[in-house]
Formats: sequence, structure tokens, C-alpha cells
Amino acid sequence: MYRVLGHHQSLASIGYLSFTAVAQLAPALIGGLIWRGGNRAGVLLGIMAGTLVWLYALVLPTLQYSVILPNDLFSQGIWGQEWLRPDRLFGLNHGDSIVRGMLMSLVANLVLYILGSLWFRPRLVERQQAAVFVGASLPDVQESLPRVTIAELEILATRFIGREKAREAFTGVAGYAQRALRQEQATQALIDFTERLLARVLGVSSARVVMRSALSGNSMGLDDVETIIGESSSVLRFNRELLQGALENVSQGISVVDRDLRLVAWNRAYLDMFDYPEGFIRIGRHVSEIIRHNAGQGLCGPGDIETHVRKRVRLMERGHAHRSERIRADGRVIQVQGNPMSGGGFVMSFTDITGFRRVEQALKDMNESLEQRVSDRTRDLESVNTALREAKQQAEQANHDRSRFFATISHDLMQPLNAARLFSATLSEQVEQSHNDSDVARLAGHIETSLSSAEDIINDLLDLSRLESGKFKPSFSAFTVAELFEPLMVESRGVAESQGVTVYNWAGNYGVYSDRKLLRRVLQNFLSNAIRYAPGGRVMLGCRRQGRHLRIEVRDNGPGIPEERQAQIFKAFQRLGGHVSQGFGLGLAIVQGIASVLGCEIGLRSQPGQGSVFFIVVPLGQRTIMLASEIAASKRAVTQDDRMSGRTILCIDNDLTILEGMRELLERWGCRVLTAVDSESAQRHLTHKPDAMLVDYHLDNGRNGGDVIRDLRQRYDLTVPTIMITADGSPQLREQLNEMEIRYLSKPLKPAALRALLSRLLRDTGKRYAKEKMGV
Repeated sequence: MYRVLGHHQSLASIGYLSFTAVAQLAPALIGGLIWRGGNRAGVLLGIMAGTLVWLYALVLPTLQYSVILPNDLFSQGIWGQEWLRPDRLFGLNHGDSIVRGMLMSLVANLVLYILGSLWFRPRLVERQQAAVFVGASLPDVQESLPRVTIAELEILATRFIGREKAREAFTGVAGYAQRALRQEQATQALIDFTERLLARVLGVSSARVVMRSALSGNSMGLDDVETIIGESSSVLRFNRELLQGALENVSQGISVVDRDLRLVAWNRAYLDMFDYPEGFIRIGRHVSEIIRHNAGQGLCGPGDIETHVRKRVRLMERGHAHRSERIRADGRVIQVQGNPMSGGGFVMSFTDITGFRRVEQALKDMNESLEQRVSDRTRDLESVNTALREAKQQAEQANHDRSRFFATISHDLMQPLNAARLFSATLSEQVEQSHNDSDVARLAGHIETSLSSAEDIINDLLDLSRLESGKFKPSFSAFTVAELFEPLMVESRGVAESQGVTVYNWAGNYGVYSDRKLLRRVLQNFLSNAIRYAPGGRVMLGCRRQGRHLRIEVRDNGPGIPEERQAQIFKAFQRLGGHVSQGFGLGLAIVQGIASVLGCEIGLRSQPGQGSVFFIVVPLGQRTIMLASEIAASKRAVTQDDRMSGRTILCIDNDLTILEGMRELLERWGCRVLTAVDSESAQRHLTHKPDAMLVDYHLDNGRNGGDVIRDLRQRYDLTVPTIMITADGSPQLREQLNEMEIRYLSKPLKPAALRALLSRLLRDTGKRYAKEKMGV
């Protein structure tokens, strides 16, 4: 078209021609949507007529100058009829020629479409399609339909879905249970509900046809019957395919029989479970034939075959549900379950439960042996518990025996050590006062050192025993660091000077909250180790604050400790090799235990050749600041009150050797000494009231020092300062002594500690006596 017209017509003109050609489809499209009577013949006639008019009235005039045609055709028309001229068809020459030609072609198309559809009879498929696309709805004819009652609608539904379902549906949705209400005219909502009920069985279009025919009273035509049958077949085919698909996807074998007990459905699992001959299973086969075949294969158990058949058929006829199990020859267990259907018929399911039965049997076997195993385990557990109880009792008894042994042996060991210590101290003072016999002085020093080592070893063993038995009970209090450092420095300077070690300290104005004696024991061990392993060096005792805690350190410039040994030295019986000092390596193990009791952190930082730093971290307490002048005044007071010359001291001990040693020591200090071995001998000396008493705890005849002191106080109203000397350091004894206001000193007795305590007690007694005399 473009090749012919392109040289003589514009592109717009060619577009108009194309548009008018496509417009020939409009009558058929619009008519097919709104007119049910249109058919294929009418559509073809209309399009052909419109196309011929389009070619003659629109296309032909454009070819006037491009195609060799007779000029008379364009000037006079066909056959000389001027009203047939292409540019003036039917004598019309008004308006635009393209618009005029398009209108004439569409009119011709529409007229022939209507006439052809009315003349030619539509085919069946055309009537079905027309019914689908342009079927009339019930509301449109509602006014023309006769009156219909509720009962009539229920009768109509009953024919397709059954009496029970129809009655249940109408009663449930409308509540029309009374007969009088059922004769009322049905509403449009109830008519629509009935149509939906039928559509579930027949399909939407078929349900409309049935409702229209029933309500109007007209009989259905052939096309309506075909529509209903076709759609019903589709619905049935879909339902059957859906049912078959559901059955095939079930793991159990399933077979379904109708009310006549003839097979209508099954699945692949059913065929795989039974070895049926080829073609034996088919639709319509009576269930008795299938049962007879299975019984002949031995699948129904022992007994007569016909008996098995009659029994099972009778159950199905009566509609009784049943369940049974069959054990196959190959060991498989098949569970058979039959259930009747509401409309008649029977559904049988076959399940392979072999695995389940094996597990069940295993559980039964396990359950049978479980009681025996529980009994065996219970007996074993009771035996273990009995052994554990016996072991615990033995351990507790051994621990008790060990504690009693250490308590007994400590007293027995400390007694001779205490006497030797007193004699050694007396000998040392006598040599110092005589200023001669250097050999005797050296030997006395060796004796003193050996006794101190023996005492330290015994004390370490006792402390380690108490730590392991959990008998260390801390007594927390607040005190200043200066109070803790001062006696430590006094004790350590003598040993440090003998080793050529210079000891420094810095306490600051800090206070801590801890057990004074246990913390002092930790620092005392740190100091003694530092002095021992740093001969000729320097040792620093100091502290630094860490938040809410105080870190107390002992630094030395000794040889240092290798990193691989640092974790070992806090264990019992571990010492640094290559050193000549005495000891069993218990000190730091005891320190570790004391720190655990106090809840404090201890640690070590050291490098070979750069010295060591041992530290303990304790909680801060309230700081106590004492002016230097007050400290100096306190020291002067102690020095002045330390004169014990002329004081009377009563010593009570059942060991005469200790009494003799105590006499020699106290007399060297200028004291008058009275000695006694029990309460009776002590009472003979009370003609002169003593200034203080030194009493041993363990005495003869089942008596102890506490009993003697209590007797003397009650009989003679004796309230002088009293010191209890014993190797028993149990918390119970210390608490008892505190209640009796008796001071405590441990064995073996250190003369320096005894002298310091006696001086302080006698000084306090003198101050109190002076105040009473002045009436203050």
C-alpha cells in the first residue's frame, strides 16, 4: 500500500486509511460483549461488507492518478451511475471524504453483522461461549419471575445435593425450622444462597441455568443441557483428579469401595503393599474377590478362606469400623483400618508399622530390664555412698586427730623450747653485762638463732595445719599503717643489721580495715624473706593507694626470682635453691592461706638481677593522722614506763625448768619473782600482792591457767595485769581470754615481746593507780 500510495499521499493520509480499516473490527467486538445472538457468520459478513465499502470509497479514489484505471469510473461511476462514483458514493459529497467513507463502511459492517447473525443458526460452541460471556443474571429478571417459596428452593437444592445437606444448609443459614415459615416467599439473598449451593456441584454457569429454568418454569434447551453436562463432567473430573492426587501422596495404602462394595479408588502404595496379579485391581471389582485373593495368600491369618470373606464383608455391610494387624511372612507388620462413609461405602487404609513395633518391642524389653538395672544402680550407689560416708568419717577423724595431735605436741614441744629460750636470753644478758668471754657470747647467739629457727618451723607447721583445717578466724578492725609498720621495723632491724641490710619504711597517713595480727604475719614473712635473700642490700617497706584499697609492698634489691619459679614459691615446701638459709619453704604457703582468709590479693613482681617486690592489697579504713610531736611523746612515755625494777611478778607453770628460766630472766630486769606450780602454791605467795602474773595454760591434774586465775580473783579479789603464756592459739581460747581481760603470748616466749607487754601493762596500771589516788 505504501509503495503504491507513497508518492501521491502524505503519511497522515495513509494513517487515516489504516485506522478506518482497523475500525471494521469494532462492530464484532462490541456486539460480542453485549449481544448474545451474534455469531460467526454475522461477524464475517459484516467485516466483508465494511471492507468492500472501505476499498471502494476510500482506497480507490487515492489510486486515481497512480494506477491505470478508466477515467469514466471516477467521473461517471460504475455503469454510468453517478451515485456510484467512488468519491460521491450514494450521492453524498458533504464533509471530509475520509470521515464520510469510514461512516459508510461501518454502517455497512453493522447492518450485515446483524442480518447475518439473525439469518444463520449459531453452533453449539458459540451458544456455550455466549452463555459464559453474556449470560443474564437473576436480579435482572427478578421482577418477571413468579413467586417462589422457601420450601420450593429447598426441594430444588435437594435434587442436586441431597435431602440431609439441603435441610441442614437451609436451617443453618436461615433458621426456617417451622413449617409456616417455610411457605413464605424467598428473598433475593436466599435465592443467591441456593444458587451458590448448586454451583458447588454443577459449576457457576450450570447453576445459573438451572435456577433460571426452575424459577421461570420453562424447559431447558439443548444448549443448556449441554452446558450443564459439560460443566458437571469438568467438575467431576477435577474432583476425581484431586482425590486421586491426594491418595497418591499418602504413605498408607488406601482402597475405597462404594455402597455396593465395589472398588472405586485406590493408590499406588496399596498396589505396592499387596502382590496382586496384573489387571486384577480394577474399578467395579467386588471387595469379596479381593478378600478371597488375600486370604488365599495367607494374609488374613489361619482358617477357612470363605469364613474370612463372609466375616469381613458382613462388617462392611453393617458399616462397622474395625482395626487389626497382620504379620506377614517376611516379618512386616501391617495395620488394617476400615471406616464407613456417610453416603455408603467403605474406606480401607493399610499402614506398615514394622518399625514402630520394633521400637515398641525394644522399649518393652528395656522396660523389663529397667527395674533390675535400677536396682543394681541403686545398690551400687548405696555402696558408693556408704564408702563415701566412711571415707568422710575417717577424714574427719583424721583431721580431728591431727588437730589434737598438733595441739598436744605444740605444748610438749614448746615447753622445752620456751625454757631453752628463757635460759638463752638470760645467758645473753649476763654476757652483755659482764663484757667478757666472747666465745660464750657467740655460742649464746648461735643458741638463740637455732631456737628461733626451731620456733619458726613449729609455728609454720601449726599455722599450716590451722589453715588446712579452716580454724583461722580473722578479727577485722580499723587501724593505721604506722601502727603496723613500727613494731615490724623494731623486730627486723636487729636481724637486718646482722645481715648488713638497710631497712626503710614509709607508712603515710593511711588506715586499713583488716585483721591486725594476720596482716602483720604476712608482712613479717615478706620482710624476713627480703632480708634473708638480700644480704648487704636495701629493703623498703611502703604502701601506695589504689582506689579504695591500699597496696602494701616490700621491695628489695636482691638477686631476683626467675619468672618460671614465681608461681611455685607460694606452694608448700618450695624454696629457692642455692641458699644456705634454714626453713622448709612453708612461709609463703602460709601467707597465701592467710591472704585467702583475709580476702586480700597478694602478688610478686621480680626479674633476675633487679630485685623483687612482694605485695598485698587490703581495703582502706579510716585514716588516723598523728602529729610527730605526739608520736615522740608516746615513745618517751614508753621508755620512761619501761622500768620494771622492784616490781613483783607471780609466775605459775607446771614445768620447773621454765619457772627457773623465767626467774633468771625477770630478775635480770630488776623484778622480784614468785614461782608456783598450781593454785595452792600460788596462794601461799599472796601475802604480798604481786604487780602482775604470768600463767601457763596447761597445768597438772586437769587444771588450766584460766581456772587458777579465776580462783585467785574470786578468793583474793586479785585484779592485777595477767598474761597467759601458751602454745594453743585457737580462736576459742583467745575469745575466752579477752572476756577475762587476760593478755595472750604464744610459746616459745620471746623475751622482747614479754618485756614490751609487761612494760605497757605496768605503765597502764600505774596511771590508773595515780588517777584513783588523786580522786580523778
